[in-house]
Amino acid sequence: MFRWYFRTNLLTRILIALILGVFLGMILGENTIHIKIFGDIFLRLLNMIVLPIIAFSLIVGAASVSPKKLGSIGIKVFLFYVLITLLAVIIGLVVSLGFHIGGLEYLNGGPSISSSKTIEVNQASFIDTLLQVFPTNIFKSFAEGQVLPVIFFSLLVGIALSILKENSSKRDEALLLFNIFNAFVEIIYKIVEWILEYAPIGVFALIAYTVGSQGAGVLKNLLVIISVMYLALILLVILIYAPLLYYAKCSPFKFFSKAKEAIITAFVTRSSSGTLPISMDVAERKLGVSKS
Repeated sequence: MFRWYFRTNLLTRILIALILGVFLGMILGENTIHIKIFGDIFLRLLNMIVLPIIAFSLIVGAASVSPKKLGSIGIKVFLFYVLITLLAVIIGLVVSLGFHIGGLEYLNGGPSISSSKTIEVNQASFIDTLLQVFPTNIFKSFAEGQVLPVIFFSLLVGIALSILKENSSKRDEALLLFNIFNAFVEIIYKIVEWILEYAPIGVFALIAYTVGSQGAGVLKNLLVIISVMYLALILLVILIYAPLLYYAKCSPFKFFSKAKEAIITAFVTRSSSGTLPISMDVAERKLGVSKS
């Protein structure tokens, strides 16, 4: 049994776990509460590794880039993120409005809120988000799982390390520290591999509990909105990502085949932050994306 488990393709094991989990949830119903702990362990393991992989990967990544190129790379990443997000929003709105999905009553005579009050709330929200980027205590940010300040601090450390690597008087110390951080990244990735081996068990428990506690009817009731959502996602892949992949001289079929572990994990956990370790691992090891 164990020999088969570890030799079988991970995606195959996860898909089998999904199917078996659905059947077990339908059979046991709310009694699946007793196996929910195995799913909770999987989510905890993923969340455990999120901040370490963010911190060490960003430090090594930023330190791997020449100080002269950091600005141009940062601008390109920011513009790419904004453009892709804007296109995703447009596709989502067009599809949802076309199928009359969403709380459209609020667009037509729902609870009225003054425009000035809305502007005040948006300004306060923006200011709060902006301030959260700058940590007052980085150890507290780590302890509380605050991603934005950890990203900001890690980028600062990486940029400083990159500059010191160019400085001849501090070069040896900087290279030593860089190698230490790089070793930590490899250690984290090894832990991610172990977590992935446990993934089918966690997936099995999560799906079984979801179906068992909410009933198979929940899938039927949400079929329309789920179908519309997947239509929007398919359009996003075909209209946006496929042309970008072709432009980057990467086959979309090859890309999604190698990214399937991250996709399946995201589907099951419904957590982008929880999936981040797998996404980072897939990007570097399967897709060959450089640390920088």
